[in-house]
Amino acid sequence: MALVDQAKEYSIENANKNYLPTIVVNGQASYQSQVTELPIKIPNLTLPSLNKDQYRIYGEINQPITDLFNVKNQKELINTSAEIESQRTEVELYKLNERITNLYFGIL
Repeated sequence: MALVDQAKEYSIENANKNYLPTIVVNGQASYQSQVTELPIKIPNLTLPSLNKDQYRIYGEINQPITDLFNVKNQKELINTSAEIESQRTEVELYKLNERITNLYFGIL
């Protein structure tokens, strides 16, 4: 019974984590052997050439609003499943107790 309660608590904790936003940070670096150049010559103007290496870093924060409503239903499902498992364990213990009693009186 204690294991069923502990599993229920862990499952509820995991379901509660769906309330938190997810944060993703990505980065990318690339090096190109050749870059595009403009073959146009303009007097009194120098066009800078592009670098052969590029760097990019970005982050995302994601909070789906629709999942917030599903968390409540998940928690109710977890509680109901834990209650069913507790009742199932009690039934099995009752059956085991009945077998032991029958075995004891059978030996007598």
